[in-house]
Amino acid sequence: MQRATAGQKRPLDSDYEYTIPKKPCNSNEKLERLKVENTVIYISQFQKQEQAIESVYREKLEEQKRENRRLQRQYDCLMQDYRQTREDLRTMGKETDTLLKRGRDLGRENNMLADVNRTLDARVSKLEAEKKKMKEKIEYAGRVLRN
Repeated sequence: MQRATAGQKRPLDSDYEYTIPKKPCNSNEKLERLKVENTVIYISQFQKQEQAIESVYREKLEEQKRENRRLQRQYDCLMQDYRQTREDLRTMGKETDTLLKRGRDLGRENNMLADVNRTLDARVSKLEAEKKKMKEKIEYAGRVLRN
């Protein structure tokens, strides 16, 4: 630190300056002046610390805001995926219901066709039996006519 002579302005560790009185001082005045000087230095250091704390706080706040925005974007993407998945599941559920209904309808149709098939098989069997009887009658009639 530089010493100032009476009447000069003396720079402190901050942006503040003060003037040393010109008149000669007694020890009480000197002590009082030193107290004021120390108080000014203390206030200056306190203000510097306060500014440093505010600067760190602002940096942390900005960092937190960036992190919050990043998390919000991530959350929005996840919610969009969730909504899309939920809609896809609803659509698939509707399609599944439609397919199940169609499957039941095809099952009923298949049962009806199986019944028709059994009926037709029975008729074919009956017609084949009648054909066989007719063939036998024709053969018998053919033998009777030859004899």
